[in-house]
Amino acid sequence: MKFIVIAVLLAEFVLRSSLSHASSHGLSFVTLDNFQPYSWTSDQGARGIDVEIIRELSRRINIPISISFVPWKRVLLMTKTGKTDGSFAAFKTSERNEFAIYIDPPMHYSTYKLFVRKGSGFRYTKLDDLYGKIIAKNAGFLISALIDQAIAENKIRVIEGKNANNNIRLVVSGRADAFVGNENEIMYQLKQMKLTDEIIPLPRPLRVSRGAFLMISKAADIVDKQLIVQKISKTLSEMKRDGSFEKIYEQYLR
Repeated sequence: MKFIVIAVLLAEFVLRSSLSHASSHGLSFVTLDNFQPYSWTSDQGARGIDVEIIRELSRRINIPISISFVPWKRVLLMTKTGKTDGSFAAFKTSERNEFAIYIDPPMHYSTYKLFVRKGSGFRYTKLDDLYGKIIAKNAGFLISALIDQAIAENKIRVIEGKNANNNIRLVVSGRADAFVGNENEIMYQLKQMKLTDEIIPLPRPLRVSRGAFLMISKAADIVDKQLIVQKISKTLSEMKRDGSFEKIYEQYLR
């Protein structure tokens, strides 16, 4: 029993020492700019759901975390080469797993849905419901294997918009029956445009939701990296359980 107590005390001492070192040196993270509602810069400084999550994480673990905004390719390159301690928020891929440690839980999920005019009677429960419809989407965006095949067979008509704003206008004007979008991104944009009472998402997702994670660089020089990773993961899990994630989401999406 004495040895167990000593081992526990030693582990706590090592963790405190690691956190103390990280607290004095801080951590540097990078993320993508102009990615509303998750991360962007404005006259008010850094903003976004993911940014607020990192700020609260920093406060709880008592480690300063600096956030820099760079293009996405540089986010991945800096994470791969250790030029940053971490980055957010990224989907899991086998390639990224080679150079990054993914931290559970995800910071957010990306869910793609169809958005329609409220009261239009448009419904989507099966693929056939989309036949003969005009769907707007961002140029080059692939929806799903089945829907993309139906589009190729001319069973579904498509208008490719320049961006989400353009797709929203196509539906508002009646030129398109629906448009495809990331649920949180579109809900934030509709809120800014004061169109949440006119445009609504259909319940059924177009494809399986994917989690976007905080990544810690395997190449970064972080003292007792694994202990820091465990502390961050534990704290993010606590934030999710106590409703902090949901409060931050509501701040930007409701």
